[in-house]
Amino acid sequence: PSSAASDVYKRQLVACGGKSGTQQTAQQNAILGRWEIKEGKDSSWFYERFELFSDGTSVTSAGYQEKWISENGRLKIGDDVWSYTLSDNKLTLTAKNGSVGIYERVQQ
Repeated sequence: PSSAASDVYKRQLVACGGKSGTQQTAQQNAILGRWEIKEGKDSSWFYERFELFSDGTSVTSAGYQEKWISENGRLKIGDDVWSYTLSDNKLTLTAKNGSVGIYERVQQ
């Protein structure tokens, strides 16, 4: 049994690659690719590695394939949400408890 609200929510997640503005699309394209943690490895708040694909799917080091979305400085992979900043090949994720994970882009 699913409510109309959860159906809308699911559609929004699926539509994360949608055309909601050039700036947001550019942000989402910039974060695409494979990332490996460099600082914050001890924290259970972060994946060791993950890869974000343009179709809105991701694969994590935990072996899960999840939907992802990034908007307004937030990254959501499955049920996990972080604030993020992106600078060149460095992605900094901040968990809701304040833990920080710093990732580097893995060159393919």
